[in-house]
Amino acid sequence: MTNNIILRDYDTQQWLEFGSPKQVLTTTKLSEVLPILRQLESLIAEHQYYAAGFISYEASAAFDDALKTKDGDDFPLIWFGLYEKPTVFNFNKNAYRSELDLNWSSSISKENYVDALKKVRHYIKIGDTYQVNFTMRQYAMVRPPAPKGERLTVNDKLSKSTEYIFPKKQKYIPNLESNSPSRAGGKQAANAFSLFQNIGQSAPFGAYIDIENFSICSASPELFFKVKNNKITSSPMKGTASRGRTNREDEFLKKHLYHSQKDRSENVMIVDMIRNDLSKIAEIGTVKTPKLFDIEKYPTVWQMTSRVEGKTTASVSEIMTALFPCASITGAPKASTMRIISALETTPRRIYTGTIGFIEPNGNMQFNVAIRTALFDKKNGLIEYGTGGGITIKSETEKEYEECILKTKILKQSIDSQSFKLLETLLWSPEDSWFLLDKHLERLADAAAYFDYEIDLANIEKALLKRASHFDKTAQKVRLLVEKNGVFVIENYALENKQLPERKPVQIAAAPVDSSNVFLFHKTTNRGIYTQNLQQFPNAKDVILWNERGEVTESCYGNVVVFDGINYWTPPVKCGLLNGVFRQHLLEKEAIQERVILKKELEKMETVFLINSVRKWERVEILTEEI
Repeated sequence: MTNNIILRDYDTQQWLEFGSPKQVLTTTKLSEVLPILRQLESLIAEHQYYAAGFISYEASAAFDDALKTKDGDDFPLIWFGLYEKPTVFNFNKNAYRSELDLNWSSSISKENYVDALKKVRHYIKIGDTYQVNFTMRQYAMVRPPAPKGERLTVNDKLSKSTEYIFPKKQKYIPNLESNSPSRAGGKQAANAFSLFQNIGQSAPFGAYIDIENFSICSASPELFFKVKNNKITSSPMKGTASRGRTNREDEFLKKHLYHSQKDRSENVMIVDMIRNDLSKIAEIGTVKTPKLFDIEKYPTVWQMTSRVEGKTTASVSEIMTALFPCASITGAPKASTMRIISALETTPRRIYTGTIGFIEPNGNMQFNVAIRTALFDKKNGLIEYGTGGGITIKSETEKEYEECILKTKILKQSIDSQSFKLLETLLWSPEDSWFLLDKHLERLADAAAYFDYEIDLANIEKALLKRASHFDKTAQKVRLLVEKNGVFVIENYALENKQLPERKPVQIAAAPVDSSNVFLFHKTTNRGIYTQNLQQFPNAKDVILWNERGEVTESCYGNVVVFDGINYWTPPVKCGLLNGVFRQHLLEKEAIQERVILKKELEKMETVFLINSVRKWERVEILTEEI
């Protein structure tokens, strides 16, 4: 539905849907931005409407002509719909799921990025700026260009000029040679809402907007400002670190970010700017900073966040004039730094680093900073995604570039990576009762902490013991599944005591797994990697996996142990594998030891075993069948 908006209300944690607007106010002209905001205020007051929409980064000069940006194009500088009361929106868990396996091209090459950062340091040294939020755009094609229009020659210094057909109004075209339809892997059916379902459902300030020529999918974690009962709050983010693959790695990276002097100095610089901006519209003496350097956890990154607040009766037009654009996405000082950004960045930002939000009839409002935000250009079949970071004199170019790439990882996030259940598979037998129950519960608690799942271990253990009281004299394989809200299900199956082959037939995977994939380290229902490998070898009972360095990791159903004639070895967890409870039990008993095992070493081993807590030890025979 065109002119449809879905936004998360952070205070109520509800998704609000704004549909069928009574009126739409929008423009591509700078001179009309402030008048539209004032008209919006008047219509809200007169009709008690709700308003929802966005302001693009290139609208900055409408609030202060000293704030320079690149020239805009046909993307709206401001767009707001006026609505009756919104309805609560609930995601359909069975909706179409797009893999979104697209080829992405950057608006600048790494070489040009390095050159731009040299210029940033020059401007810092001569005193024109202290920090510059330098950004780039990533582009992907989701369908062939429109068949009619003007033939333009594209040359963005990434490769030789390439011709594409685009409508005449389109001014800024990325080089998409690698994304031509014939090379897109058949994934062009990806659509805006499927991307939003993938990246936005867990975002604190997520938003989906569908208007005539564009769709916006925002997974923003950052609050620009909110006003509630005349209290205004802003939560600037500055400082990013990648998530670890395990809780131990996570805690190390979290502490490293918290103690990083570079990230702290960036963060406090932005906090000071926002304090100054808020003081323009806040009651005297009310601007405070109740929180500094909080470290917040997100699916792919850690973020350093602070909070600034004050009291105000200012209107939305007055607030935007004082605050827009958010200091966290410009740098300091704002005006001179934005001139530098305009000179160095190669394309307009459009919605990226602008703001998306809603206004209630009572004057309460909420606006995000539009980062982690993808823009669908419907006319040209392009997705545009911005990424960047704050550059100071101490910034390391390679690390800053890696941070830009890190922030694009969310684009590869699938719905399955958000809606999975935690899983434990246990053995119960009439002779020994529960096998390694404490270790299973300990691992479950570890996964729950990593993924922020609610869990009541005492209640789960009580339920398991109660279920076991109804088992007959047959050994049972028990599956425990836990949802994000803590709801759990117990399933049990009689464990067949059939004659197993002396050596279990297995295959070695045809392609490596990515050892950075967090789902290799935690037992969940997100088992796509394992299912794909098993499907490739229908004649094998299991598949032994290996990583991008040629190191053995695990099998689809258990851990790998090899016997070299002297010692029993198992790959270390860092290679990219689940620490099975039976594996950990054997390590503690010193029955096995850890070392890296290369794939090419397997054929030299005297014996190869697969182990898990249900079947325990199984000898294997490695098949040589090719797929």
